[in-house]
Amino acid sequence: MSLRHPEVVDRTWKVRPDQAEALKAIADEYQILHSELARALLDYALAAVQSGRLRVEVRPSRYELVRLFDTERNE
Repeated sequence: MSLRHPEVVDRTWKVRPDQAEALKAIADEYQILHSELARALLDYALAAVQSGRLRVEVRPSRYELVRLFDTERNE
């Protein structure tokens, strides 16, 4: 089965450096394209979530603190 799809979209996802390196290492070991492995792993994870085999646990988060600044000094 080929995982190459004629219709793919370019997306930018933020991953940790160790995740990117692990994906690269595994893809290189099997001599496959990094994007092919990423798509296969994403398909696997999405199917697991959709089937209920894997659950996503979340907690409410409304705001994220970006920084504190002094309004009098504009810093």
